[in-house]
Amino acid sequence: MRFSVIIPSRGTRPKALAQAIASVQLSVSHAADFLDPNEVEILVGFDGVRG
Repeated sequence: MRFSVIIPSRGTRPKALAQAIASVQLSVSHAADFLDPNEVEILVGFDGVRG
């Protein structure tokens, strides 16, 4: 992987998480002339720990 996009999440707002992922995917598709989409990974950070 060339790029990793980490999206923090508490797991309580699934619609917001879906929108964030869609936004990253759209950005990657707009950059397709310069960036291979297979070089981007989207990671959702959730550890379930409060605080």
